[in-house]
Order: sequence, then C-alpha cells, then structure tokens
Amino acid sequence: GGKRDFLQVREQRAYYDWVIFNMEHFAGWHKWMNGIIKSIAPNIPTHAKIMAEVFDRGRIFRGVDPELFCDVTDLAGNDCWSWPRPVEFYAYSWQIEEMWYDLLHSFKGQSVFNSENHFITDRSPAKSINPEHTRCIFWQGALHHQGVTTAWVWEEASDPVLEGSIYFRPANIHAASEAMFDLNRLAGEVKAVSSHQGEVAILYSMTSLFWEEDYTQALATAYAALNFSGQQVTFISEKQLASGQRSSANAKIRYIIIPRATHVKEGTVKGLAEFVAKGGRILALGNDNLKYDEYHRELKLPASLENIPSIEWVIARDELVAVDLRESLEKMGLKITRLLLPVKNEATWGLEYRVVPQGKGALVPITNMMNKTMEFRVPLEGKAIDLLSGKTVNLQKMELAPMESCLLQIE
Repeated sequence: GGKRDFLQVREQRAYYDWVIFNMEHFAGWHKWMNGIIKSIAPNIPTHAKIMAEVFDRGRIFRGVDPELFCDVTDLAGNDCWSWPRPVEFYAYSWQIEEMWYDLLHSFKGQSVFNSENHFITDRSPAKSINPEHTRCIFWQGALHHQGVTTAWVWEEASDPVLEGSIYFRPANIHAASEAMFDLNRLAGEVKAVSSHQGEVAILYSMTSLFWEEDYTQALATAYAALNFSGQQVTFISEKQLASGQRSSANAKIRYIIIPRATHVKEGTVKGLAEFVAKGGRILALGNDNLKYDEYHRELKLPASLENIPSIEWVIARDELVAVDLRESLEKMGLKITRLLLPVKNEATWGLEYRVVPQGKGALVPITNMMNKTMEFRVPLEGKAIDLLSGKTVNLQKMELAPMESCLLQIE
C-alpha cells in the first residue's frame, strides 16, 4: 500500500505482468508433462514437488503459483519443512507447514503429498532432537490434509548435507513409526477431523502478495488466531471468488477474513459482493483492504463493501489480535468453543484444537504448540476418552507437555 511515485508504479506494473506470465508459463509446462503421463498411464496419480515459498515475497520471481499447479495435478504435491528449533514462545516452527498444507487443500480439496518432508535440518550435529517433535509433525500433518509423505532422508551420509538425518537417530525413527501406527489405527477419526468443513476462510491474494509487504504477516496472524480458536482454517482465492467455484474445503464458509489485502482484482470485488449478498460476512484485518487493483489503481467498491467491519492488526501481537478477531466473529454469529485456563475464564493461546461433531458427541484433537506445559479445561460435557493413550480424561483438568497431542472422543 502507501504512496508510490509514478516511475516506481510503472516499473512494478511491468514486473507484475512478468511475474504472472512466468507463473502461467511454468504451470503450463507442467500441464503439458502431466498430459504426456496421462496419455500413457491415465490412472496413475500425479503431483509436482513445489516448495513452500509462496509466502516469501522475495521468491515470487521463481514462477510458482500453487493454485495453478493444483489445477493440473491429481495430488497437492510439495516440498516443505517444520524445523525442531523453538520460535519465540512456540516449541517448534509449526506454522509454515500447516498453513501451506491448508492452502494447497483449499484449491481443489486434494490430498496433500509432501514428498520431501524436512523436519531435521541438514548437517545437524550429533545432539539429540526431541522425538516428540518428530511424532508431532507427522500427526499434525495428517490433521491438515497430508495423505502421504516421504521423510527426508533415508540413506547413508554420502554427502555432508545428509549428515544428522533421521537415518542416524533411533529415537526419532521410533517416534515417526509410533505416529504412523497411530494414524493407521485411527484413520477413520483422523479423516473425520481433516475433512470437516469449516466456516471461516482467509483470502488468498496473489495480487496482494505481490504488492503489499505486510500481507503475508497479517495472513499468518489471522491463521494463528483462527487455529488457536478451534477453527478448521481454510482459504479462498481470488480466482475462486471471481469464478464462483469453490472446492470441498471452502464450500460451506460463511465468513471471510481479509488480511491487509490492499490489492485485488475487480473480479475478486464482485465475488466478495456476491458472497455478502448471499448472507456471507467479511471481517478486515488492518487498513487499506481492497483499496487498489492489480496495477495499483484505486478501486471503486460497491456499497456492500464500503464499510466492512475491521480490527486493528499489530505486527507480532498475534495473541492480542486473536481476542478482537474472536469477539468480532462471535458478534457476526460464529459459535466458538474456547479452551480455558484452569482458574481464569480466559481463552488459552498456543493450543491448536478443533471440535468436530460426531453423532451426539464430538472429536476434539488438541496439540500443545507452546514451549511450556499447558494446563486447561475443555468446556464440554460428557465422558471423554483420549484415543491416542486409551485413557479416560477429566475435561475440567487437562495438561499437555510441549508438542504433546490428544484426540478426545466425547460422548
């Protein structure tokens, strides 16, 4: 956003055109290759291993638009990472992988295939890596639509870059195996959680990704706030809004979060207006949303979009933003079940969870993303069993260590 001089805008317009051309050309080449494979073996599912770099504006020139790639392949293929090192108050860097999986799934409802799953950094020294992290990334991946994955890497260190991998770490091999056994044993329940259709979507805008440097950070804020508020987070793209076509992932959304999406196409504006006309609600995060088109020309908004409710976005203050976001969505009609701190009636932060109806009860997966043990209570009634441990739990007094998960079945 902000003011740009004429020459800068003219150069950026030309660069925008080149970036979009490059993305369409690169995806088109993969479409051509996919066609060759399908002509020989039509029933073989295909994927392309694109890296999770779409949220990095500095790499937009590489020509990868994940939506275009998902359009031409059967599986949402990718190469992604989730490092074991702590990030601020989180136990590990969980967000990029989960956000990436949910974005890929939102385009066509495809199963995600991470065919180069990095969870231990290359050249890791001969020091222990918490096995809980290894277990956690496989478990969490499955809850976020990962149907198949290939762990990096299972071979001798013939090259220094391969040193320190899971191949040399028995405790982490055990943790990965334990996660796989749990996922196969609980496949039905995991599928029920992963395929549950949420009500809230975040606007995915390649246009804002190009023009607005705050867009990806505001998007990440919205994602964390929704994830820690028990929501099944998905995305809706500009292309989907303009065409009116949705996937199974965002077919039932009633709310759209616009996270500092300062630049969008006219078709996006029309799609949002149609969404509102059909009873949908929009909540803006930050200033100057929907202000410009893809060439940095001011947009004229229809009356229904002129006074969208908005909340302040403050960088690096996700927890505070989440409070306003939850309250605003609840005023709009969204029902939110909060996990609560033991004594106070305040919502927890850093516990990822969802409440998925199952018969007269619910499935409630919970994972502690914080780097400290979390005590909390679940404000639901009924008998609860943790399907991972097989133990009965007291919903009014629960505790999870960092990166520990439970899958509650409440009857």
